Amino acid sequence: MGSTDIHSENIQLLNELSKLQVINENLKSIIHFSSDGLFVVDRKGFVLEANKSYEDMTGILKEEVIGKNIKDLVLNEYFDRSAALMAMESKKKTTIIQLIKKQKYFVVTANPILDTDQEVKMIVTSVRDVTYLHHLQKQLRQAQQLNESHADKLTASTKEEKAASLIYASPPMHKLYEKIKQVAPFPTNILVTGPSGTGKEVLAGMIHQLSSSDKKTYIKVNCGAIPAELFESEMFGYASGSFTGARKEGKPGFFEQANNGTILLDEIGEIPLPLQVKLLRVLQEKTVTRIGDTKPRELSFRLICSTNQDLRQLVLEKKFRQDLWYRINVIHLEIPPLSERREDISPLIEHFLNEFCHQ
Repeated sequence: MGSTDIHSENIQLLNELSKLQVINENLKSIIHFSSDGLFVVDRKGFVLEANKSYEDMTGILKEEVIGKNIKDLVLNEYFDRSAALMAMESKKKTTIIQLIKKQKYFVVTANPILDTDQEVKMIVTSVRDVTYLHHLQKQLRQAQQLNESHADKLTASTKEEKAASLIYASPPMHKLYEKIKQVAPFPTNILVTGPSGTGKEVLAGMIHQLSSSDKKTYIKVNCGAIPAELFESEMFGYASGSFTGARKEGKPGFFEQANNGTILLDEIGEIPLPLQVKLLRVLQEKTVTRIGDTKPRELSFRLICSTNQDLRQLVLEKKFRQDLWYRINVIHLEIPPLSERREDISPLIEHFLNEFCHQ
């Protein structure tokens, strides 16, 4: 090989190195300016990178951890445990609640990057400050204990709810009732809309009664009453030891509780956009993965959603996902306001008068 060829190869090599250097600098800039806290370790658990957002959120400086092993950082109580270590062992995406420096709580998601041999190359961890979650969970646990002892609206329905029925005399409600009888036996997703107080929850209960799962669990969830920070743990559940204060045995979410039965998502329009995509995934795949777990659980449930909002308008305003709207709006049952069915006023008065007199 002549000197000219060697010189040409050297130039080509330098060009390639220059391109790699530019790519590397670009990646570093992306990591540095990301609004999410990012923390990167290699295949052996040694810290490669931590961005500015991570420093700001956690109070841990980059210089403190670069080059150190994640196991040593846990031992030195930088944090109580490591999602990166869990992801390294499982080779799967892992999400936990992590306590950092014994002061703040974070939702931590570790994503392992695998090579062609399916071995871990590195692990990229993102963090989100949820210190407020710790306080909310105390209140939630108290509410859960109350729910379990009194079986309130966020748990399975009681036998007394079987007595629920539509009270009507108007043609529009008769037509609606006939439609309910037609669709109830089939496990089709149903969206119930109408103004507040028109009986959407009663109608949903009737659908459950008339369905093939009428003798099984009926879970009613008020989506507007669940704080965004608790949405995933309440809807999808969590595994044992997922976060500080979690039950040792873990907890099934509402979808698991409704398995082989019916779940009513009341006030579906109140779910924030970022959480709608998580709900959509469960509805599409009919599987749920608890927080802190890697094993998806297959489910079978009848979905009923209800709202007093105009979801179509929310979709146009980009406040509700169009794909989620299509998913829940397979059958649409609209309850007209009482002002449009005055024939129902008299039987409703009689019904409530009898009920109150009995009490």
